[in-house]
Amino acid sequence: MNTSDFWRLKLAALLHDPPEKALVLMKDPAGHEGGTVAWIADQLHLNLSPDESTVIRRADRWASAADRPQFPRESQAGPYERWTQVDYSKEPVFIHPLSGRRHAIRQKLEDIPWEWMKDVSSRHLSKLIRRDAAGNINLRLTFLAMWRLAPIPPEETEYDLGELWSILPADTRVPDHSIWEHARLTSAFTGASAPGGQPALILVSMGPVQTWIAQSRSTSDLWAGSHFLSRLSWEAMKMVCERFGPDALLLPNLHGTPLVDAWLEESGVSIPDVSGWKHLKSDANPLFTAALPNRFIALIPAEGIDEFMVEMEHRVRDWVRRQVEGAAGLLLQKGGRTAEIPTGMSSQIDKQLLGFPEFHWCAVRWPAGTEDGQFKAAVEELGQSMALVYPDGSSSFFDHPSWRVVSGAVEVSGAKFYQPNPGTCYPAIYDLADRLLAAGKSLRAFEQAVHAGYRCSMCGEREWLTDDPDLLTKPPGQRNQSIWSRVAEHAPSLAKRGEHLCALCTLKRFWPTLFRTEVEQMAAGVQRYTVSTHTMALAAGMERMLTADPEHSSWIQLADLIKVFGEDLWESALPRALVQQMFKNEHEDLIRRLPTLMDRIREAGDDKAMRKVESIVQALSGSKPETYYALILMDGDRMGAWLSGTEASLGSVYRDAWHPQILKAIAQKGLDQGPLADYLNAQRLPSPGRHNAISTSLNHFALEIAPWVLERQFKGKILYSGGDDLLALLSLDDLLPAMETLRCLYSGIEPSPAVSAKWIEGSQVRVKDGYVWMKGRLFRTMGEKATVSAGVVIAHHTAPLAMVLRNLRQAERTAKRQGRDAFCVMLQKRSGGRIELVSKWRVGIDGGEIPIVPILMELRDAFAQTVSRRAAYNLQVWFDGMAPEADVAMLQRLMAYQFYRQRKNKDDKKKEALAGLAQKVADLTITTADRPDFLARLLTTCEFIAREGRQ
Repeated sequence: MNTSDFWRLKLAALLHDPPEKALVLMKDPAGHEGGTVAWIADQLHLNLSPDESTVIRRADRWASAADRPQFPRESQAGPYERWTQVDYSKEPVFIHPLSGRRHAIRQKLEDIPWEWMKDVSSRHLSKLIRRDAAGNINLRLTFLAMWRLAPIPPEETEYDLGELWSILPADTRVPDHSIWEHARLTSAFTGASAPGGQPALILVSMGPVQTWIAQSRSTSDLWAGSHFLSRLSWEAMKMVCERFGPDALLLPNLHGTPLVDAWLEESGVSIPDVSGWKHLKSDANPLFTAALPNRFIALIPAEGIDEFMVEMEHRVRDWVRRQVEGAAGLLLQKGGRTAEIPTGMSSQIDKQLLGFPEFHWCAVRWPAGTEDGQFKAAVEELGQSMALVYPDGSSSFFDHPSWRVVSGAVEVSGAKFYQPNPGTCYPAIYDLADRLLAAGKSLRAFEQAVHAGYRCSMCGEREWLTDDPDLLTKPPGQRNQSIWSRVAEHAPSLAKRGEHLCALCTLKRFWPTLFRTEVEQMAAGVQRYTVSTHTMALAAGMERMLTADPEHSSWIQLADLIKVFGEDLWESALPRALVQQMFKNEHEDLIRRLPTLMDRIREAGDDKAMRKVESIVQALSGSKPETYYALILMDGDRMGAWLSGTEASLGSVYRDAWHPQILKAIAQKGLDQGPLADYLNAQRLPSPGRHNAISTSLNHFALEIAPWVLERQFKGKILYSGGDDLLALLSLDDLLPAMETLRCLYSGIEPSPAVSAKWIEGSQVRVKDGYVWMKGRLFRTMGEKATVSAGVVIAHHTAPLAMVLRNLRQAERTAKRQGRDAFCVMLQKRSGGRIELVSKWRVGIDGGEIPIVPILMELRDAFAQTVSRRAAYNLQVWFDGMAPEADVAMLQRLMAYQFYRQRKNKDDKKKEALAGLAQKVADLTITTADRPDFLARLLTTCEFIAREGRQ
């Protein structure tokens, strides 16, 4: 099949159902396929042959079977039985695909004429037709435009559909996935089988991930490591998109991803600047978000798959080589050399790139000859393959109770209600591919490389990169003429004194510059700014300085001090939320230079000047400069189980996805017994729709929700956000509310008023039942069944970042060991020692669940405003040695006594309020194993967070 026919067939598959299908069914005399579908096919001159139509119909049936049941007809080709028909305009409902929660649509759809819907749809799609200079239709660009832009609501004012346009269901009887999701899957099946062969599912995984990211000496390195991996993944995914279309990627869902939008723009498809990546000049630009995972699933033709995957691996490795050479060239240029890489350095690069990146893949094709009537043979063939990964007769996917239900036909009154076809094999094929990939990754094939010289300052594994091999064996004190020493002298932002990096760490260090150059044409003038740990620690004080008297004499003293230590002090990058508050502040320049001023004073060892600047900050902010910051790592719980769909607590049953009208009809007809009841009550198996829902929800969190929370509402900076995992810096005063907001919005749960008070008013943000309404758009989240665990480290800004990251990983693992849906806050004091506070996000009290973070916030505020820190110290002494099962009422009385006795204002009569706070805190221990120990850790942590000017 030639290229033109391939894109013509995929375009026909993408448009095989009209967008307005749900609202014209049973109304339009022409039927849903006789209106917009026929009209747009004529406009595009698709002219399908009978064989091509058969391919699309088969892809449609397979895509449907993978996501939902079929329903009985009055005859073999006749209309569906009346009781299975839903007039969606009268009873519009959409169902969360992961939680199963139903949502009634309040908009009156009955008032919208179906003729108007057809007209709007036709005009909307016609605007997306792309032509070449001669006026001929460019089928590939038209397909890409339809894939990306058709789901965007059309600009119509008479009947404003808004976000409803994006969620109109593919099947009104099973309204848990949209017409767009079904159309993309049908197109993917068509493209994978269009050449006349069989489709195959591929799983690709690249790495390393955690070790690569953790080898960092600065927050810039942290960001660069994660962002490079995201960009690396896109290089592999892009090959699938170019050859088979972006719809072929089932996981992650690429729709609306900034890197993909940039690729579409380069390809000739203009994209509305919805996310702001075209005009934002700072690293708030979403192109700088590491949002793509290191693993993906795609649906492609089985024919030629080995050659395709070998080509993909070569392409990825060649791209990495070019990036490393680009970084080495920049290193040479910054060190005053020419960009031409010497032979010795090139040999170093060759040696250090052995085995990098890790590239693993596997493919499972749909069994041969799987026409709809040969489903049993297809399952038998798959079963033989399953035996390879389930040896010794152990239980395989085909032994799952739900599979035994959905793999057989279901008849109702002699009519086929459910007839499986090869599309139903998706969960088994995914399970097989997942296990084969895991088996392949367990084989650690590598080439041993010999490194004779001194090791890299960042990773400590490979020898440092040099243009003079004789320097490799010189100790650090004898490398004053090395390329790295010259870079440290002329470009200290790229290399600190004494740093010497290997090829891969050089790539990480220069990646911000390389990527900025790559996207310059798409987002001209964009810059990457890195918020340092010191700046983040100072953020709370700088925020308070904004409210200081602009005529205060300390401003003049600060300006004079900056002149003394060099007016070349650069302005520090600040948290975005702080920048928003600085708009038109006359002392913005001085505040921005404060972190670099303090860094330079510390490097000079000038204690007198440091005391001077501290007194200036205290005069303008009310407290000494803060020296601690927080680093948070959040990770979605049980993501493997979410994808496999085999854990009942995370899934739903088939009846949860059905329209209430259908369930009511089934009950009225007495059909909710027997085979149909078994189907309705069976746990839903993984499907392309479920995987798409997971991916879309994680994309929404990574690209929209988390940045809004951390960088607009709180003083934070995201270092990476890959969907189910997130790493960010936070100002200590914002830590607790930011933690709780992230936890709630990940699941689409409304936070408590104590947490949401800061942003709910006037923000037009609403959170309910697995959805977040934000920026005029509806974002689906993972739903109420999804949980997340978090590790937090509170550290001094001078603490080695590598150590902080190790502790952060440990804190996250501790939270996971708590049973997940938990957090661990590790207080890492500069003076030594650590304190860990570990807890579930919700604590069971009196038959209900109480969020713990709002209580921690209340306790923190009490220590900051009402209660002396001595209360915490005294209580720790009292708790020491108490029995783990100490009486809750006794603990409450002890805390109430100390809170009141150590109140700061002795005239302040707050006995009842403090007793109530003590009761809330004591109640948190009801389910803990060691109550006094838990309270001691909790009080210490909250008191430390409340303390100002920690040194």
